[in-house]
Amino acid sequence: MRWILKSLAIMVAGFVLVGANPPAQAQTAMTDAQQASLSAAITNADAATIASLAAGLTGNALAALSAQLAGTNNATLIANVLVAVQTTTPGATTNVSTALGFAIASSPNALTLAPAVVTATVNAGGTGAAAVVAGAIIAAAGPGSAIANATTTAATNAQITPAIVTVNAGGSVVVNNTQVPVPPPCTTSCG
Repeated sequence: MRWILKSLAIMVAGFVLVGANPPAQAQTAMTDAQQASLSAAITNADAATIASLAAGLTGNALAALSAQLAGTNNATLIANVLVAVQTTTPGATTNVSTALGFAIASSPNALTLAPAVVTATVNAGGTGAAAVVAGAIIAAAGPGSAIANATTTAATNAQITPAIVTVNAGGSVVVNNTQVPVPPPCTTSCG
């Protein structure tokens, strides 16, 4: 069951989440310079650099950044990235928060990481980003799962309501009753 949820999370995180005018093609991979910048920023816990990079990525490149950031298992760093995106690039908050939520839900440490990220994001002042990341985690993990329940409890304790994130059969993503158009998923290697 977990591999099915993980596959769904990876598939959905690979979509580009954009506003009303999606680009013709999502960025399929980070450039070498972007990867080097991300690696250095993670090493230095530089949330501002990671946020700036994340806000400019789409598609599988954003999914790869999200997976790498979730792989740090550092809830404080992830929360600081989410708050930095919400503060400096508010138009990218839903995209980045959703991609990170999907990556966190598929992390091997999701049961402890998910609620820690929600709590740390609220504590850092990112209630909007926390609501979206919580909703994405719940959607990707599956409502009623241990991960979803832990995330819901953290959101309740932090006095926020998780966003309603739905992945439709056609691959579209709906966040709080607003359709977010996405390109079709890659069917072959995207990187």
